[in-house]
Amino acid sequence: MALSGILIPLRASLLFRIAVITAGAMGLIAIAVARLATPRVASPGSWEKVVCPADAADSLDALLLCGKKLYSQYDEELIIRQYFHDRHGGIFVDVGAAHYKNNSTTYYLEHHLGWSGVAVDALAEYGPDYATYRPRTHFFSYLVTDHSGATEPFFKLKTMYLMSTQSHDWAERFGRDDYETVLIPTITLNDLLAKAGLTQIDFLSMDIETGEPAALAGFDIDRYRPELVCLEVTEGVRDRVSEYFAKHHYERIARYAPYDAINWYFEPQRIPGANDQRR
Repeated sequence: MALSGILIPLRASLLFRIAVITAGAMGLIAIAVARLATPRVASPGSWEKVVCPADAADSLDALLLCGKKLYSQYDEELIIRQYFHDRHGGIFVDVGAAHYKNNSTTYYLEHHLGWSGVAVDALAEYGPDYATYRPRTHFFSYLVTDHSGATEPFFKLKTMYLMSTQSHDWAERFGRDDYETVLIPTITLNDLLAKAGLTQIDFLSMDIETGEPAALAGFDIDRYRPELVCLEVTEGVRDRVSEYFAKHHYERIARYAPYDAINWYFEPQRIPGANDQRR
């Protein structure tokens, strides 16, 4: 066979391979561009980079698309900042507060914006760090529920410690044999706020692993009327949480749902046509 007869098939094969490689590379570039243009949604372990919109209304609105949270577990911190427009000097109540900074929904408010308030957690071991690093926060160790004055079991998960709970079923589901039972005094949120001397709340955060309905039952939301409520809502409590807020004329803030799949955000129902100067 002539040499040219050998080279022509080889050349065709090489050109075909180059074409395939080039097409594959272009496909990867297209996927990367599409990912960069996709808004980031707060979900565990899944973060996407985004291109900040050039025509963003203001930096606070751009927070939801382009911001980077500093302390909160997911993007709660960005949503809270956007809602209050980085207001200074508000009052918060953080139920199920845990660590003073890591995964905190209120550390940014205190440390950067001068807010103050109350943090409560069933585990007293968090208290010393609040005394040291959170001078504007009054820390309490209680199990917040619908009655005060009892002492009841609390299930402290050793590995998945952020999922510690007052629900034995929850502890068995997520902790199995990896938890210990401790006894904690109970208190209603109403009694806790009276103890702390609070008569007003701007922001309420609650993350107590299925204990939210019982805690809300001991809270006079009509009296304190927080402007914003953030709750981690698991599947088993969603209906009861929704019923509670509807009964007290609060509504879920739908615009935050694409940015946080874990928590629900509520605000008082607004009168149609009312002029809200805050947002």
